[in-house]
Amino acid sequence: MGRKRPRRPRPAPGGSPPRRSGRLYLRLAAKDLVLLKFLLESEDNLAYLTVIDKFTALARLTHSPGQADEVLAFLDRVRDEMDVHIIEPVPVPLQA
Repeated sequence: MGRKRPRRPRPAPGGSPPRRSGRLYLRLAAKDLVLLKFLLESEDNLAYLTVIDKFTALARLTHSPGQADEVLAFLDRVRDEMDVHIIEPVPVPLQA
């Protein structure tokens, strides 16, 4: 009996899949980092939180590209519980 050929992956419907996840950078109080992580888990892991600097409470929120509106709506709801600021990333010039 011959060896089976590996299957070729089929292209995603509607085009190629996104290459990068969506990211938001947040600044909040250090005491609120754990609460935000808990609230994200209660939303069926809408996004995941990575703490960049625990002393200045700088965090990165990584989410699926198609869920950006849901993540922003979640952050609007969370603002009743804590003070969350979205930091706009500064574009870095490319080195020649």
